[in-house]
Amino acid sequence: MKTPKYIYGIDTVAKKLWRTDGNSFDIISDFKVQKFLIDNISLTETECWPIIGIRNVKTHYNAYKSDVMFTFYDDINTLEEYAWNLCYNEITQTFTTFYSWIPSYSANIDNIMFTFDRNTSKIITKLTS
Repeated sequence: MKTPKYIYGIDTVAKKLWRTDGNSFDIISDFKVQKFLIDNISLTETECWPIIGIRNVKTHYNAYKSDVMFTFYDDINTLEEYAWNLCYNEITQTFTTFYSWIPSYSANIDNIMFTFDRNTSKIITKLTS
């Protein structure tokens, strides 16, 4: 996800959150968040393709709050579903909260963040499979 300052992403193999400004590369997942990522990212190197609503890794940007959200969900080949949305504030450079809602898509229009609900995407994907 591109913000005015950085590009953010999730490395699902190393289980780390990162950012770059083009000149430097930083791992932003701290010790507490790193433990969470190790325990809650269930993808392997062979799972390369997202299935919207079922399995995906996504970053979202809320321009109004300067929040970067790291979203992960996996409901394939697991006994339990993994789904979370972790929020990082770009101004304070800290992880601020876990959101209870999981978006499948998002967009900023005039500094207002619009999201599409993952549950709706999940139902549509299952109907078309």
